[in-house]
Amino acid sequence: MISLHSTNNQVHINDNFAKFSEALYVADRHARDEVRARSQMQQLLAQKEKAQKEENLRMLAQRAREERSGITPSAGGSAIGGSSKPPPVMGLGGYGSDSDSDSEEEASEDDEAAVREREEVRAEKRREREKEMRMNNMGTEMRAKLLAK
Repeated sequence: MISLHSTNNQVHINDNFAKFSEALYVADRHARDEVRARSQMQQLLAQKEKAQKEENLRMLAQRAREERSGITPSAGGSAIGGSSKPPPVMGLGGYGSDSDSDSEEEASEDDEAAVREREEVRAEKRREREKEMRMNNMGTEMRAKLLAK
């Protein structure tokens, strides 16, 4: 590869050394380009995977919201939520009896009260979480002042 001929104290470098050095430089540059391309590809795949996971979570959250609110999912076919009442039971005369309708009204009022109570609890917990988040985001000086009050 390298041949040094020492004649009369002169050093002669073989021409193949320059070719070898250039080949090493080209191979190094090519390897760096491949590493960079591989890194970019991995980043792209990671971004796609993250976007897919986010979309999946978004769909799950939407389905959960629909189920909670009683909206029928487009692919489902039947209502899942408890917002739709079953048809009244037919009595002998072909209509629901008075006692059945009274108990249904009471049950409906109880359900509405329970729903209102749950919504109030959710709103209160949401307000508490927002307050905690604001407290965590503020600086230590501001937090100390607020706690001193």
